[in-house]
This record gives sequence, C-alpha cells and structure tokens, in this order.
Amino acid sequence: MKQIILHLQLLFIVLSVGHSLTASTFQINIWYGPEQYFGTLGQAQRWINILGNVEGAERVASLTYTLNGDVSKPLTMGGDLHRLAMPGDFNVEIGWSEVAIGKNILRITGQSKNGERVSTVVTIWVEKDKKWPLPYWLDFSKVENLQKAVQVVDGHWRLANDGVRTVQRYYDRVLSIGDTSWENYEATIKLTLHSFTPSEPGPPTYNVTHFGVAMRWRGHHQDGRQPGRKWFPLGAQGELLLRENADSCRWRILFDGRMKEKPPVYTQSRNRVELGEPFYVKTQIVTLPDGRSRYRFKQWNALESEPLNWDIEGFELDDYASGALCLVPHNSEVTIHELRVEPVVATDPIFSARPGPGAIHFSAPIGGIEGSVGDAWQQDFIEPNTQILAVGVNLTPGPVQVVQGMCFKLQHGDEGSLETIFIGNKKGEWQEEFLVPAGSQLVGISGASGWYLDAIQFQFSNGVTSPRYGGKGGDTEFDLRIRPVDRGKSGRIRGFHGRHTAMGIESLGLIFDPGE
Repeated sequence: MKQIILHLQLLFIVLSVGHSLTASTFQINIWYGPEQYFGTLGQAQRWINILGNVEGAERVASLTYTLNGDVSKPLTMGGDLHRLAMPGDFNVEIGWSEVAIGKNILRITGQSKNGERVSTVVTIWVEKDKKWPLPYWLDFSKVENLQKAVQVVDGHWRLANDGVRTVQRYYDRVLSIGDTSWENYEATIKLTLHSFTPSEPGPPTYNVTHFGVAMRWRGHHQDGRQPGRKWFPLGAQGELLLRENADSCRWRILFDGRMKEKPPVYTQSRNRVELGEPFYVKTQIVTLPDGRSRYRFKQWNALESEPLNWDIEGFELDDYASGALCLVPHNSEVTIHELRVEPVVATDPIFSARPGPGAIHFSAPIGGIEGSVGDAWQQDFIEPNTQILAVGVNLTPGPVQVVQGMCFKLQHGDEGSLETIFIGNKKGEWQEEFLVPAGSQLVGISGASGWYLDAIQFQFSNGVTSPRYGGKGGDTEFDLRIRPVDRGKSGRIRGFHGRHTAMGIESLGLIFDPGE
C-alpha cells in the first residue's frame, strides 16, 4: 500500500513539473522562413524587415535581437494598434546600411517572466549591386518564395493557388515591389476583395478602410518607435476607399501625410467594388516637363474593358524623384493575383524641321500619329504684330472628353482688324474663354494625348498660362514650346498643323519661326 501511495506521489510531482514547464514556455515563429533574401532583384526601400509572432507572448517579459553578434536591441511585441496587429507580433526593422553583402545572422531572443530564455536564428542573404528590372511582371500563383519576388514590409501574407493573400485584415499590410531608383512607371494590379472592416473612429481603421497603392516609396521614417510608424514623406498614395454600399467606393490621393500645403484629392464620382469579384487597379506616376509629379489611378471589374479615362489624378511639387511601388490593403482582406509594372517615358519637347517656305518650321506632332485617318490641315495665322485676345476650347460632350476644336480671337496691329480663327470642329461644348493679358505672346502648348488630343493648356510669355482644358485620358503628357530652356532661341509661333476627325483633334503640332 505504501508503494502505491509513493508511486502516486511521484506521478503527481512529474505531472506538476510538466504542467509548470508547459505554462512557462513560448515559441518564436518566423513567418517567411529561417533563410530570407534581400536585394536579389534590387532595393525596394531603406529597410529590411523580418516579421513573425511570439506564441505565448503573455508569458514573455522581453524580446531582443542581435545582428551579426553586435549589441542587443529591444523589439516591440504587438499589438500596438498600428503595424503590429496581433499579440506577440514583431517586426525587426534593419537599416540597409547595417547589413553586409552576403550572409548575415539575426538572433531573436525572448525571456519569460520566470527567467527562461528562448532564441531563434534567421539567416539573411543580401545583395547590393542589383537594380530591380523594369518592366516587371508577376503571377503570384506561380511564386514559391514570396521574399524573392517582393519585399514584405508589414503583415502576415500567405501564398495560395490563385495569388498571395492577407492572413488577417488590420492596419496597413504592405508589400513593396521595385527599386528606390524607379522614376516614371505604370502598374496594373489584379486582385479580389474578400472582406473588410468598416471604417470608424479610432484603431485599427482610423476612419478609413481601403486598398491603397503607394508610389515613389522609400521606406518608413525613424520616429523613435520600434518599428517606425511615420510613413511620410513619400511620393503619394492612391486609396480606393471601401464602403459597405458597394456602389459608394471612391478614390483619394494622399500627399505627404495630409500636410496643409499638400491637401488630399478626392473623386466626386463613385466606384463599384463587389466582394469576391476580381477587379483591376491601374496607377501611373510621371514627372512632367514643368517639374510636377502627376499621379493617376483607376479601377474596373475584371470582366469589363479598361475605361479610357483615369478616375483621379493629382499633382505634386517638391516630390521625390524616384521610389518603389507599394501595395497597401488597410483593414481589408485581399488576394492579389497578378502585377505588371512598365516604364512610362516622359515626353520632352520635340522640334523637327521639314522643308517649307522661308524660315517656317513644323514641330513633330503629338497625338494619334499611327493609324491616323483624319483630314490633314495647317493654319499659319499669327503675324509678328498679332495679339491673341482670347482662346477657347471645344470639348466632346459626355463623360469621356477630348479636344475637338479650338478658337483664337485675334487683333492685327495696335488698333487693327479683329479676326476669329477656328481649328477643328465648331459644334460641341465650348469652355469659357481665357482672356490673354495684353502684351503676352503664345510660346507653347502642353497637355495630354492618346488616340486624340485629350487635354490642352496654352503657355504665354511672362509666365501666363490658361486653364487646362479637357478630360483625364491620354497616355502621353506633352510640352511643346518655342523657347526651350536648353536651346535659348527667340522664335515665335505662327500657327498649328495636324489632323482632325468628327470625333476630335487627332494630332497637333506647332508652325514656328525658330529664331536665332
């Protein structure tokens, strides 16, 4: 009997010790594997991020890391109502300059409240001589190692048969693609929205839920937190704002953290986004000849044709000249299926001469040159003593607007005859005339073109510019001026040449005297 009691006591002690060990243990999980690769394609931002979660975080007193045996640094465990979503989440944020080319050893160590220490090691392989290729196409269903195709900045993502999917919806879940040296580019993303958290004041939505695309991204900024939360300044971020009414979604563009000097831009129109239905988002960033950055965004259902016009565009001065692309679902659960990024060539002024009477030259036309079917025309009407009193533009009616006609009101000589010149079609929606200040001479035109002349703005001497007339379409931004800075010529514009149809002006060029 005593032996039975002794065995039972020993069994109780063993069970008690086992329970005590189980209660005190915790585990450090690394989301994207014990070996991770950075710089294989190029540098997507200023940081390297190693993400994971501590299972049993409530039993952990501290979490630290060392890089290549250097000094130990503290790590924050979530949730923090921002980048760290769940209890135990962590994000090791390592500066690109801190890692060596080749093999780097990251050791993450946790210490429990009863003194137990647990460590895990991540091998970080780094290359620093690569530039991310552009164009860049990616089918996520064929990706085997996510960190070799993109750089995960925030959140837990998993590869699936049809793409890459957020594991949980929360504050910005971020994938960065491309190179900090990328300048002008256009991205097309195919994705499906599965669910989202309706926006409300306070965390984690902070009054907004969206699928966002940031361009000219270089990484978070140091702000005294670990990891840092300050995401601006950057280029800009277009956000497709999600609403419970599927027809009430709309775009906004954020510039540098909603600074008063750079207020956000919102669309008045609405977009339809259905749960479970694939759709496309297209974005574009270009630096214009006048130094401004132009950001464009649009969205459409995957079963529909791409719309001609952009949903929204915004312009920014004093912008980053380059930076990578970021995909940013904020409190939305998405699967990203495909991604295509292509370069966009910024259009410079082009001047080319062809034989003509006297010193008359013709600039190369902008617009739909290939496959043009419109009637060719040229009008030489501006003499040295001609003053342009006003300009007008005729746009096609309806939501898709292109320039189908122009009007110039002239005065020949100081008190000479008045004349009105029409180019293109007279019927349509004439915009309010722009009155040209006395003494200002026409020195150029700028705008956007595709198959047609989508938008135009008139440039005058003394820094005078007309409003920009037209729609939001056009794949090419143009700027034709008679006095380019790099040429220093003092010529004058005499008129225009090009082609037009009943739909609108297909192409447009300058007739000019080049000067000396």
